[in-house]
Amino acid sequence: MSAIPLRSRTPVAWAERVLAPENLPAFVADHAVCELQASVYALSLVGAYPDVPGLPESLSALAAEEVRHFRKVAREAKRLDASLPTKRRNWYVAALRAACRGGAEPARGLDLLLVAALIEARSHERFERLGTRVADARLARLYAELAEAEARHGPIYLDLARAHAGAPAAARRLESSSTSRRPRSRRCRGARSRSTARPEDQRVAPTPVAVSACIQRPDG
Repeated sequence: MSAIPLRSRTPVAWAERVLAPENLPAFVADHAVCELQASVYALSLVGAYPDVPGLPESLSALAAEEVRHFRKVAREAKRLDASLPTKRRNWYVAALRAACRGGAEPARGLDLLLVAALIEARSHERFERLGTRVADARLARLYAELAEAEARHGPIYLDLARAHAGAPAAARRLESSSTSRRPRSRRCRGARSRSTARPEDQRVAPTPVAVSACIQRPDG
């Protein structure tokens, strides 16, 4: 499996903001929902691309792991007396999905798989950052566990993108997206300002942007 390089690092100020006592419970609750959404996304790709070699097996297993993560993070949210949000629009993912090409394959599937790969790569980076700074020992152990999982998930999606569209096409798409215009961003409310949420998520305006623009530049 191949690593996914990110072109920027998440600012320390991001971790300080979401780990502040007034923000942490809401952050953990929103993060739980993001784990659930990640499992649903993986299963949607299984249904859409059952003929990509290795995809059904890899992503069904990945989805099951994301559900386990959801249960663990939801347990921590309950411990912190935070209710899971029942209605939330994931602006971050919406912006990435808006940048995906529709229509003919393999372009459509390539973009969907690369979006997932980039989200997992940024999640890995942010979980590592959180795990070294959070004072809560249980959360520190959980973020270390999740960082290890995301380090595996990103390359799975990248390898499946290559299997679907070919390695040269995947490399060209990643390169073109990472050098494209940065989208305008907007601040979120309080803690989830993607203040809360799966740490890879920062709210960005849901306008068409390059596939990896917002995740490659996390400080927006």
